[in-house]
Amino acid sequence: MRLSPLATLLGCLLVATPALMGADGAAGGCGSNEPMPNVSGAWQVEYDDSMTLEITLGGAVYTRTLGPEGGAVTIDHNGQPFEFNLDCARAEVLCPSEVWPATVTMVQPDPNFEARVTLNLPTQTCNGTVVAADRSKCGEGTRNPDCDDVCEGTVVTTNSKREGLLHKGGDKFSVLLGAGAASNGINCLLLGLSVAEADVVSEGGPRAKTWEAVRMERGKVTTGYAGGCLWAGTADDALVTAASVKVSTPFTANRL
Repeated sequence: MRLSPLATLLGCLLVATPALMGADGAAGGCGSNEPMPNVSGAWQVEYDDSMTLEITLGGAVYTRTLGPEGGAVTIDHNGQPFEFNLDCARAEVLCPSEVWPATVTMVQPDPNFEARVTLNLPTQTCNGTVVAADRSKCGEGTRNPDCDDVCEGTVVTTNSKREGLLHKGGDKFSVLLGAGAASNGINCLLLGLSVAEADVVSEGGPRAKTWEAVRMERGKVTTGYAGGCLWAGTADDALVTAASVKVSTPFTANRL
């Protein structure tokens, strides 16, 4: 079975930690032993002027388009209207252009593992009770596929270090954006599918004197939330709290 890019990134970041790597530092197809283009430094990000919403409700998928500040959308599901409000001004809601800011600084801290990239990004944490996931409600096909512990508290956003990865060949970059815990369906904690990824355009190459990344193209930032946290109605409807809302925005980036 071919792994999705997100699953590949999760696996690669797991072995990116030196303490978890083998003696030779190999990361099994993650580019750990390869030379990589230099991406260290500041990058200026330019976003598309719209966001695409993909709302999954009761097994049906609805797609809508919003401006960069978000807004309210109403969908008709089985003859019943449901209103969702993606308000980017809410402190606990990180829209794509917030979680992946207009200027991003990247660092490649380990010369022996050039594929590993660190950067400071707005990151959500659970401020309150974290409980074990209900095994009957998590797993493949759910909002919590890895059965992560669930945040029952409030959500706080701060800047913190994130781990990104240059994929094998050095022509793709991705970084996970989600928190280390799962949403309880009502709080606005990023789902595990939240990721930024892009193609990397470089000058030079692995056999040249220099190999510098200069541009990121065909980029996309995706954030995901449980439907209950964005639903404009009361939050006790099981259909809505089981829903999910995925938000994506294309971007390009240039090296400064």
